[in-house]
Amino acid sequence: MVSDGILTMYIQCKDMEGNESSVSVVRIGYGEFSVSDISIKDSQKIFLSDTKFSISFTVKQGFVPGNGSCYYRTYVYIDDTLCGECSNWFSESFNNVTLDIDCATISNGMHDLKIVVTDQFNENKTCSLQFEIDRTVPSINKFEVVGESKISEGELFTVISSLLNTQHLKTIRILSGDFVIASDEYLDNGSAAVSNKEFELSSNYLKSGSNI
Repeated sequence: MVSDGILTMYIQCKDMEGNESSVSVVRIGYGEFSVSDISIKDSQKIFLSDTKFSISFTVKQGFVPGNGSCYYRTYVYIDDTLCGECSNWFSESFNNVTLDIDCATISNGMHDLKIVVTDQFNENKTCSLQFEIDRTVPSINKFEVVGESKISEGELFTVISSLLNTQHLKTIRILSGDFVIASDEYLDNGSAAVSNKEFELSSNYLKSGSNI
């Protein structure tokens, strides 16, 4: 029985006349692999837009260089959610891996990035780092009543809003004081939701006099 690890074998041949060959050294086996040096391209840790970013890391494999290669599968998690994966065959001692990660659907704030590498023997190694997404939040550029600003009781009227930075817009609400008189929901998928939004409202929801 041979234990796990790297085995060094010395081989020599000898003929019937006692002549000996030179000694050949062969290293075989499989040792423990490792994952290290995880980084984000250009050492960036704060992202202000939805541009994809590249991560890189190093896999030190277990096979002896020149005596075989090993299959590795890599999984990338952001906040424990799988967001990317790849597979590689490595034959060198140190192997650099680069992956592009899409952050379009990741919310603002601090996030944990974790790399999990699995070899063909189902051994896992991990490494991690933190990064931040700090995009410009949605804003209202213009908000106005269409037509007459003086509205009779019970009358329907239309308001229109012009919006900026709506790539991650989730909700638009029209308020009268603390009362929500109209709203609309959007799916945050990294695509611009709307640039202009109209609501038809009833003055029954508004108090008499000036309303903000």
